[in-house]
Amino acid sequence: MYFPYCLDMPARVRGLPGIKAVALGFPNHYLCSTHAMNMEFSRTTTLKGADCIIKNGFKYRFMRKMVSGDKDWRCTKKNCKSRIQTDVNVVDIKNSSGEHGHPALDDRELNVLDVRQKCIRKATEEIHIRPRTISSSVLATANITELKQHDLENFRQAMYRSRRKTLPPMPKSREESISQLTSTSTLTKADENFVHPFKADEMVIVTCQKNLDFLKKHSSVILVDGTFYTSPRYFQQLYTIHVYHNSVYCQITFVFLPNKNTACYMKMWENLESLIGPGFLPELFLVDFEEAAHIAIRSKFPSATIKCCRFHLGQSWYRKILELGLSNLYKEISNENSKWLKLFFGLPLLDAEEIDDAFLDLMTIAPQDELLMRFSEEGWNF
Repeated sequence: MYFPYCLDMPARVRGLPGIKAVALGFPNHYLCSTHAMNMEFSRTTTLKGADCIIKNGFKYRFMRKMVSGDKDWRCTKKNCKSRIQTDVNVVDIKNSSGEHGHPALDDRELNVLDVRQKCIRKATEEIHIRPRTISSSVLATANITELKQHDLENFRQAMYRSRRKTLPPMPKSREESISQLTSTSTLTKADENFVHPFKADEMVIVTCQKNLDFLKKHSSVILVDGTFYTSPRYFQQLYTIHVYHNSVYCQITFVFLPNKNTACYMKMWENLESLIGPGFLPELFLVDFEEAAHIAIRSKFPSATIKCCRFHLGQSWYRKILELGLSNLYKEISNENSKWLKLFFGLPLLDAEEIDDAFLDLMTIAPQDELLMRFSEEGWNF
């Protein structure tokens, strides 16, 4: 007797005689037995991850567990009353009832289910691989001649859904997020701790010991930056710390911060220093124009020099241009007022001792426009 085709069965097991399959060492859960009634079936899942059975091209969803311990399954087609009963381990079909008033799944639909099940299995076994990569590799060897756009989306959703079942539930607060990170051991390939939660300060430092040693060794120039748009949920900002090495700024540390006040930045540097150890003495900080960050750096590292970033200066000026409604004027090429506005962005390229004189020169040729005057006065308030 041959074992029937199972969707989650390895390709080299399908169609093998039962004795040969067992002799090859394949586990029993790959083999769906045939009952005395000669009812072949295979197992799969719904789009939402619920258990399903496919028998003779018809799909059944699990309904309930009976008093006897057997499982009751019903056709997934709406208003179809066809049912089957299996044993508790879903190995044998014990009974079936009702007739289908609709056609069975065609070969394309069965092949799509086969591919989806393979994607789910691979997604849970190789959690580091992107779902798009997994679906592409499975489809490369699949026997599908026609694939619809919604099939790809179903594959992706099924893989993400199966992975979520292997992970803790999503946290509902910052405190719960930090508690989960504290109880979870996250290691690098070198077995170094990668996540350092500080529950009392409600912040998380993400880095490894190798990066901390690198930060300490190359701390002469440090670039720091914070972003509020891509910060993790329940945290106000993601703060990144870079070091300058071999003409490249290397990202070394990521910090999830609860707010952006001076006390928070002070705690961040103190916690980072506790991980690095003594001897962490930065010489130069390249930062944005956030005053709280400046105060914390001057307080923690009084001998260090602070320089602001030209990119952040230009970014701040352009935000002011948008605020004043001057963006269309700024984009014009031949307009004299536009040219005057753009001259401000050249000031940071001058030597420090030349900037005051250059600014006064700009003001002597300033257009008689109220909004432009407001920019020249308010553009320095960060």
